[in-house]
Amino acid sequence: MKINITLAELSHVIQGVILGVKVDTVIHSVVYDSRLVKKGENKVFFALNGPFRKGIDFVDDAYKKGIRVFVVSSKDFTKKNDAVYIQVEDVLDALLNLAKWHRIQFDIPVIAIAGTHGKTIVKEWLSLLLSEKFKVVKSPKSYNSKLGLAISILELNSDSEIAIFEVSLTEKGEGKLFNSLLNPTFGVLTHAGDKFDHKFGSKQDKFKEYLSLFKESKRVVYESQVYREIFNQQEHHNIGMSDYKKELDQLEIKEPVKKINASICLCSAAYFGANVDLKKGYLPDLAMRMESYEGIENTIIINDTYSLDLESFKSSLHYLSSLANTKKKIVLLPKDGIENKQEALDEMSQNGVDEYHFIDSIKDVDFPIKDAVILVKGGKTSTMNKIAGQLKLKHHRTKIEIDLSAIRKNIHLIKDKMSTDTKCLIMVKANAYGTGLVRIGQYIEQLGADYLGVAYTDEGVALRTNGVKCPILVMNAGVDDFQECIDYHLEPSIYSLNILDEFIKILISNEEKGFPIHLKIDTGMKRLGIDSSELEHFISVLNSQPEISLKGV
Repeated sequence: MKINITLAELSHVIQGVILGVKVDTVIHSVVYDSRLVKKGENKVFFALNGPFRKGIDFVDDAYKKGIRVFVVSSKDFTKKNDAVYIQVEDVLDALLNLAKWHRIQFDIPVIAIAGTHGKTIVKEWLSLLLSEKFKVVKSPKSYNSKLGLAISILELNSDSEIAIFEVSLTEKGEGKLFNSLLNPTFGVLTHAGDKFDHKFGSKQDKFKEYLSLFKESKRVVYESQVYREIFNQQEHHNIGMSDYKKELDQLEIKEPVKKINASICLCSAAYFGANVDLKKGYLPDLAMRMESYEGIENTIIINDTYSLDLESFKSSLHYLSSLANTKKKIVLLPKDGIENKQEALDEMSQNGVDEYHFIDSIKDVDFPIKDAVILVKGGKTSTMNKIAGQLKLKHHRTKIEIDLSAIRKNIHLIKDKMSTDTKCLIMVKANAYGTGLVRIGQYIEQLGADYLGVAYTDEGVALRTNGVKCPILVMNAGVDDFQECIDYHLEPSIYSLNILDEFIKILISNEEKGFPIHLKIDTGMKRLGIDSSELEHFISVLNSQPEISLKGV
């Protein structure tokens, strides 16, 4: 993200009070996860609280990575003398205010996509259609919550020509809130199911939230007959699949739900003057929530274990019917059932389901499944996703099992034989010798290793970006790798005077002091390492250059 706001402006926008040294800092980007920080310059860290964490607990980590401006709500923390803290009532509200300010800087079309189902697929398809004409900014993945929207809005930049954002309305008042945040000029409403109805009191109350979201929108595109009953303004535009029959035929989309989603996208794209004369396969399936693959015993498995409400179940059954043709249709549901069970049974009957079973483990699949198309349906917290994976056909893979307890035993055995002031470095190069760099690296750090060693810089970067914080020695760092060594605090092995000279130059340009290095000495193999005749010169450089600090030989 790229913003451009002074510290004084930021404090005013987010309604905060500046604590600490007041400096003329210009903020260019926002960080809310300290693990994602590479360079801290011109960044502000929002110390967001979560259900199981306090944002203030991550301020020190962000500070160590170079960030010097923090937005906090807590008053109980130790302040750094060279850092600036902006005190606010609520950090998330402050971030939303900043996003609102950033949105105002752009006079471009902003499309908001709301509804209970289909938002992400419509966003991705519409983005694809519009990208041939515009430079599109869109919310990533399913970023449709308050935090997700704020982060997405902050991605707007000077190149942006049109923006597409998903919006998930889950409670009263959010329509008005997101309207003030996004100020959408164009609205898209996908399928209107029963999801979240209980949070609003009734479906009609939920629709009122949609109306408040699109209050100033020039046009709203929707398909559902239910929506037509609440939208009576002329500027709003309802469509039917018949409006784009030719285009849908060319795309060869057969499933009813996909047809509706495609119609919405085609109508919206046409409004902005984009090409809708498309060929088969132009709108791809998204491997995100519902996926299909080969299963055991010549089956096809449909894995739809993201949600278990009736509306998504209907969509899954339509897909099952389109895929099965003459094959047997089996539905697997969790034993704790589905809401509106009788309606679900009626839907299965109407879609010609041959069998349905309520299960909670693969052991319950004790009935014939050969040659069938199997829909595995469940919610996020059910075991059905695991069962769907167990039904997947495995294509002759070689499998290796790593005994972590044996690794722990070996490390403890070695450390027991060492004196307490002797440090232990464990090599995890070559993908931890084929056992998995990140998993093994994280595990070894937990066991108390003082150092990890890798062959190349990118291995060290992978460890750092996955939360490994202990010192990491890089055996073969070249000149092109030195900046990453500095960014991720990786300690290079210096094996020639030329390499030493180049590294010092880069350290000087980064204004680094006391950066740890390790000396590699050639003991006779004539591979890499400083010759013994060069040691005196090396020591002279070491003593005269404050940028480096020798950690090991």
